[in-house]
Amino acid sequence: MEKRVIAIFVFLIFMMSFASAEIFFSQQPKEVYSFGDQIKVVLGSDGSGGWVNAGLVCDNSSKKMVFFHYVTPEETNIPFSVPLTKDFLRDMQGDCYFSLLFNNQTKESLHFDISSSLDVKVNFNNKLFNPNESVQFSGTVSKKNGDKVNGFAEVSFPYNAVQIIVPVTDGKFNGNISLQENIPAGEHDLSFFVYQKNEAGEVTNFYLSNSSISVMKKPRLLEIEVPENIAPNNELDFTAHLYDQADSIIDGVPVAFTLVNPNGEQVLNILSETEVTEYYTIQKNAQLGFWNLTAKSEGLISESFDVFINANVEAEFLLINNTLVIKNVGNVPYDKLVQIKIGENYTEILALNISLLGSVEFDLEAPDGEYSIFVDDGKVNLEKSTFLTGNVIGIKDSRSGGIGLVNNYMFSWVIIIGILGLFIFVSARKVVNRKSVLSSKSFNPKTSKVKGGVVKVNVTNSGIHKTGPKEDTADNSLVIQGDKQKATLLSLKIDNQEEIFKGSNASKTIEDSVNSILESKGKVYRSGKYIVGVYAPVITRTFDNGFDVIKIADAISHKLNEHNKKYSPKINFGIGINDGNIIAETRNGKLSFTPLGNAIQNVKKISDMAKNDYLLGEEINKGIGSKIKTIANPEKFNVKTYRINDVLDKTQHAQFLNKFLDRNHFKDLNKFRI
Repeated sequence: MEKRVIAIFVFLIFMMSFASAEIFFSQQPKEVYSFGDQIKVVLGSDGSGGWVNAGLVCDNSSKKMVFFHYVTPEETNIPFSVPLTKDFLRDMQGDCYFSLLFNNQTKESLHFDISSSLDVKVNFNNKLFNPNESVQFSGTVSKKNGDKVNGFAEVSFPYNAVQIIVPVTDGKFNGNISLQENIPAGEHDLSFFVYQKNEAGEVTNFYLSNSSISVMKKPRLLEIEVPENIAPNNELDFTAHLYDQADSIIDGVPVAFTLVNPNGEQVLNILSETEVTEYYTIQKNAQLGFWNLTAKSEGLISESFDVFINANVEAEFLLINNTLVIKNVGNVPYDKLVQIKIGENYTEILALNISLLGSVEFDLEAPDGEYSIFVDDGKVNLEKSTFLTGNVIGIKDSRSGGIGLVNNYMFSWVIIIGILGLFIFVSARKVVNRKSVLSSKSFNPKTSKVKGGVVKVNVTNSGIHKTGPKEDTADNSLVIQGDKQKATLLSLKIDNQEEIFKGSNASKTIEDSVNSILESKGKVYRSGKYIVGVYAPVITRTFDNGFDVIKIADAISHKLNEHNKKYSPKINFGIGINDGNIIAETRNGKLSFTPLGNAIQNVKKISDMAKNDYLLGEEINKGIGSKIKTIANPEKFNVKTYRINDVLDKTQHAQFLNKFLDRNHFKDLNKFRI
């Protein structure tokens, strides 16, 4: 009995000592650890002995033993450490803790994080970037526990597949990426991969993130969309297109348009926006020729665009009581046949040539009564009723009388006009003879005093030239009593007249060119940038002027190009030659003419297309086919032009042929030299 009591007492003593035995964490883990770190922990004991087993548990994963040790009663502080290597941890990371097992009792440490992530902050030198600019970046890197990092930063720019690697030293890195000149505007991605490696070269801790930069639009090119030519009385539509570095359209940007007519006068200056179509009404009488349109936006100036305003032969018919008014509302002389019908039985067809802005009036007559009037030129017509008076049906020029119409007094008028003309002719001869006698007696080559003052003259090597009204000019006006003739026209266009100052070499060369026209019996008509030489049979005394005018054009072209090789300013010129019909008359040596059709306009167009050279028109090309072989150029603005390829009549024109070959260096034609 005593033995049993003693045994029970000993057992109770043993159980009491076992129940009080305890292992605890006297030093808990830190809150955060990174790969490559080492966890240091200290266990405390109350002096009991036994086996202790410590395991690492992360995110409910299976327990991995990290410490196994027999604790003696003498060990009150038991330290152990765990290296957080990649080989050891494998995939273990996240929310972790240590689990202790001692004498069948389990305890847990405080929870801590194991992370392979790095904290990275990236900065750029700008928020917005221009094409062809350098993007500078910098950053700081630290572990989750705040320790600085040594490693690498890999930066990728997907747009142009650029990838650079910069070192990370003491938690800092920096670098730059150059943007391309034609990089599109907008957001562009950048990716950053910052990492550490262990001794084996394996990535341990890392940071992967995407960022972006904004590239601005940089205007690169300004263009105008506008028709090449347009007929008067239509809307000219034009739009400005602004392109950025990647040829993408930039819309809604302010743009200023300027439209200049062939005389250099500004007719339009408006502010609009890119990609917005503007309209300008081309009036019926808008000047024929090239109108220049330019645009300005964002510091860019578009190329000058020439819009050709086509010829408009148009008249307006007005019937005021018994007077028919035909007014030229077009932009060229009105050269058309007009049908006038009075009532049902009378029709008259008139061949009219009305100058620009001009008009003619006709009085309509008929036995008293109301008549329907119909006027038509194939394009415009007028139909109206009016009350007429008179003896017979007819049409009379309100200023000059009848015009080929039924008139009972026509014969009487012819007799009266004939007698009057004879009287004027006889009187004029007497006056002329009297003046010639006086001038032959009293004229002095230096100065001649006459009643009323002194007539001043200039003496030159070629003789005496009177100052006063020029007799070498041609006047483009309405000619009523002249003759219809086929004339050869030479148009010399000087594009940069405003750059050429009086007295310069360029000015002298141009005047020499004008003198070449005058010395070859041509008359000069000036119109803005154009100097037009008119070679009409009434002044040249020959009906075949074409080849001679071509030789003059060739000489002028050579003279101007030689000037451009030696001097400044350069002369930007073009020469056009063509045949055209005119109505011409001469008074005191001065030529007055009215061009028919588009004679003047066409030769000006040809000179517009000739760039520092001369071109032939279709009409003159037909007339010289037996003397010169030509090559056709592509048709432009409905005008055909030709270049000289060979001279067929070589014997007669040997000098011209040889000079032509010298200037143009046609090796295959050298065998034709005379």
